[in-house]
Amino acid sequence: MLELSNHELRVDILDPVADQSRFGVRYCTGGYIYQVSDRRHGPLLSGPTFPDSFNWFDGQGIPDAFNLGPLLSPSEPGRALIIGIGDCDLTTRAVLS
Repeated sequence: MLELSNHELRVDILDPVADQSRFGVRYCTGGYIYQVSDRRHGPLLSGPTFPDSFNWFDGQGIPDAFNLGPLLSPSEPGRALIIGIGDCDLTTRAVLS
């Protein structure tokens, strides 16, 4: 996870390579803001499962979702290019590349 911080806030951004297990076929892997924390008040963002177990489908923080407009393959049903994610198998919800 990448961290940007100053004397008041810390912003945690998911690393597209190191945090691959936190991504799925739903959210953009570039610039996914996972958490913003205030030094006095603590975490400012949440997701449907926060602070319990995280899952890539529900997400957390400020992810950009482009999965509603996938570029579907005309020759391979279930395969699509999703902006910010890559080549995906929509049937198995897996990132292929």
